[in-house]
Formats: sequence, structure tokens, C-alpha cells
Amino acid sequence: MTNNCNEAGQVSVSAIAGPVAGDNLANALNIEIKKAATQLYSDLLADFYVSTGINLGSVGIGETAQFDLTVSFPLEKGNDWQGKATGFNLVVTTAGTGQITEEPHTFTDIGGGGAEGAAR
Repeated sequence: MTNNCNEAGQVSVSAIAGPVAGDNLANALNIEIKKAATQLYSDLLADFYVSTGINLGSVGIGETAQFDLTVSFPLEKGNDWQGKATGFNLVVTTAGTGQITEEPHTFTDIGGGGAEGAAR
């Protein structure tokens, strides 16, 4: 993502997902979030669903940052999870302390599966 705003912004990510019943695939999958080689988050996908948001840090004025989200299935989980499903939407949020002007300031170039930048 690229910060096209006139100030640095804090970036966080969360999920919108339905209930996570016992056979929901989110109970078997892991999620990891990295910025370059730095691991920012690693947990069960079901726990990510109920988190209040994961702080990814600050993106400076004009700075471009790449965050990699990887969802994986541990081999030791076995075949019991075949035919199970899960689904979620990612919500990427930016926050700053400056005043909003008439011209919208946005983070752009947020790739991967239709995530959108939040206007500030």
C-alpha cells in the first residue's frame, strides 16, 4: 500500500467472518502476517476472526509498504477437515491525527482479493 496522505498513518487489519462452529475450517488453519521478514502476527485463523484488529504499524508520508498474509493448513491436521469451509473479508484500516480536508486522502494500491483502502 502507498500512503498518499499528508501525514503518517497507523495501519491495522481485521476480519469480518461468520460464527466459527467446531467444524469451521478456520479452527484448523493458521494465519501469518509479515512486513518484509518481520512477523507481525501468527495464530489460528479462528482467533484472527475474533480479534479486535492487528496493528501493522505506521506507513509514512509517500511511503509504500507491503504486508504479506499467508493462510496455511498444517499437515498434522489430517483428512478430518476435508469438505469443511470458511470465509471472511479483510478490513484494512488507516488512522491519523490530522484534520480531514475537502480533498480525500487515501492509501492506494492495496492488492490481493479486493481489499480496499480506507479514506481518512
